[in-house]
Amino acid sequence: MYFGVVPFSRYTAIFFICMLPLAAAEIRGKVVDGEGNHVQGANIALPALRLHVHSDNQGNFIFTDLPVGSYVLKVQKEGLPSRVLKVELPEEGADVVAQLDIRHFKAKKIIISGFRPIDEADFGGSATVIEGKSLTRVRGQNLAESIRDVPGVSLQSTGNAVAKPIMRGLSSYRSLLLLDGIPEEAQQFGDEHGPNIDNLDVERIEVLRGPQSLIFGSGAIGGAVNIKTPYLPSALEGSERLTAKLTGDLFSNNPGGATSLSLAGASGILGYRGSFSYREAGNTYTPLGSIPNSAYRALNGSTLVGVQEKWGTISLRLSRYDTQIHLPEAIQDSATGALVADPHASNYQHVIHNRAHLHMLFPMEWAKLEINAAYQQNERREFESKEAQNAALNLLLGTFNSDVKIHHSPLGPFLGTWGGSYTHQKNQTRGEEALIPSYDLNSYSGFIFEEARFDAISFLGALRTDTRVLNAHENTHLAVSPTTLQNNAVTGSLGIVWRFVDSASFFANWGRAFRAPTAFELFSNGIHEGVGTFERGSSTLKEETSLLNEVGFKWKNDTLKFEATGYYNKITNYIFSTPTGSFFTDPSSGNVYPLYNTTQGNASIYGIEATIEYQLFNSLALLGGADFIRGRNDTLGVPLSLIPANRFRAGVLLSTKKISELLNPYLQVTLRYSARKSEISDEEKNLYSSFAPYALISLSSGADFAVGEELWSYTFGIENLLNQKYVDYLSRQKLFALNPGINVYFKITAPINLIH
Repeated sequence: MYFGVVPFSRYTAIFFICMLPLAAAEIRGKVVDGEGNHVQGANIALPALRLHVHSDNQGNFIFTDLPVGSYVLKVQKEGLPSRVLKVELPEEGADVVAQLDIRHFKAKKIIISGFRPIDEADFGGSATVIEGKSLTRVRGQNLAESIRDVPGVSLQSTGNAVAKPIMRGLSSYRSLLLLDGIPEEAQQFGDEHGPNIDNLDVERIEVLRGPQSLIFGSGAIGGAVNIKTPYLPSALEGSERLTAKLTGDLFSNNPGGATSLSLAGASGILGYRGSFSYREAGNTYTPLGSIPNSAYRALNGSTLVGVQEKWGTISLRLSRYDTQIHLPEAIQDSATGALVADPHASNYQHVIHNRAHLHMLFPMEWAKLEINAAYQQNERREFESKEAQNAALNLLLGTFNSDVKIHHSPLGPFLGTWGGSYTHQKNQTRGEEALIPSYDLNSYSGFIFEEARFDAISFLGALRTDTRVLNAHENTHLAVSPTTLQNNAVTGSLGIVWRFVDSASFFANWGRAFRAPTAFELFSNGIHEGVGTFERGSSTLKEETSLLNEVGFKWKNDTLKFEATGYYNKITNYIFSTPTGSFFTDPSSGNVYPLYNTTQGNASIYGIEATIEYQLFNSLALLGGADFIRGRNDTLGVPLSLIPANRFRAGVLLSTKKISELLNPYLQVTLRYSARKSEISDEEKNLYSSFAPYALISLSSGADFAVGEELWSYTFGIENLLNQKYVDYLSRQKLFALNPGINVYFKITAPINLIH
């Protein structure tokens, strides 16, 4: 008993001693606007410790009992630009002033989950963060619309209802989508299976392209998109806080709207937040008329509750995403033989996605210990008509995700994260149509990420190991016998950042990534109603591995922001779905479906992406961007399928501080040009020869206005201003319908301070 108990007690004591802070220091500060006026009710966050306070009526705030060290403060206020400040905290404390100035390029630091908060020019890779007013302005009918202008990102869409990001030519399987750091698991094998995330309940979006995204998980060959939900509120000891926010959207294409109500409050160490949203929309309209059976609706909600103390933070978030999406279908015109939208289509898909996410963060003397445990349940049912009682396709996917991360304090020049994760997944195929078999999946991983920072040069390195075991159950309809497949991989990346002047840097990265084939790619054999195709998988597929090289240049000062990156991605055993050029006719409905086979070979994808923003005057900024990309199936010596067309973007942003009673008004005009897409595979040429170039003009304007002591904001805009007729290569309806026509929208955000 003595030898068994004493060591445990000793190590337990050591653990709790390590959790004590080094010293009880304070950060004292004041928040002011561009004219030096006090800003009340601003949210000031310490992301490293998940702590939040609010400024008082004099703009003052304070954080107490903090360990000595380096911190980053993030300051936000509705109606004003956010600000990120670096603070060196000695034992005697530190005083700071955060000025929220409307100047376009004022904020210079970015915060990416899992990385050191850093100047944009210092970050060792391609990263984009969208939050605050910028996120409100670009928010569309689906989540992916918010990142459509991010360099290297294109959208694979099904009308306005659904869109999925393609990063550097790599679609959903190869570009991770995460919610608060947890991978989205929502049967995303379908191109119309968009993110099951409420875009009215999003605080910020982090987009990483290239090898640095490996920290988020395997499968991030193209990159990762991390969606961050609103923070856990906090209040000073003995005080209370309760706020509300009402959000509304109206749009003319898929005519309808969306509304959201959220409440957030705190009392002492307890914080809580809740949100509810509803969205309903009619059919998609093209310049030639509406697309039958393309309406959708969504009913969503979430709850967050937790405690924040000196010893750490524990929070639990529960959410539900419930959507019904109608699915347009194609039939063959009896007179012309061309494919057209079926005017009598009435099939639809009903998706319910439930989540529970437990997050814990404990700051210690030498590190921060972060623990995540989450469970997701995705129920996807497809009904062949409005009158159908039973779902033809009925899939139930349950996923348990867990990870443990240790973010250690600086050890000389080194700062990094060590950790491991475990995932268990169970799919049940329950409907008459068996697109994929039932299966169980277990995956394990361990990873290390380190950054060594010196005066002008930083080195970055990551190492990751993954094991995945897939057990497919017998399914006679798909001709699948009980099968066990195991995939193992060791991946990693190396990078360097050279800050050769204060405003500019050069970076280079080399990485090896891995992705195991999905159950859909391995075993599918049937009609995929949502996409309008007949899909055939292949059980002999091997895991994909990629070797990615990228080099980039960044420049940023008070007037100019420029970034350009070139990349080359060599992928072994690249898995792709390619049209055979033939069609399958459903004998029961008469609907026609192009036949797609799943195969693999070696591939290479290379390109250049660039973005520029120039502040010509305080009130005028010029915006631009370009993406050039090529993809080759090296095995067959032909172009790779589903590589986006080259594209260009140019815009003008006019803004000022005040016009009459309107605060921070702006007007933005944007031109988006997509080049001719003629480099397509031989199989695709059996269906279409090429895609014509097109140019779209959009307009957006908005402002803030005072309602009592709060600033409300609105946005008015028009997409496809000239109602241009066009077909985008990445549209899943390109065989039988045009892309959406003109869309007029209006958005309003109304914060309400109930208790302060």
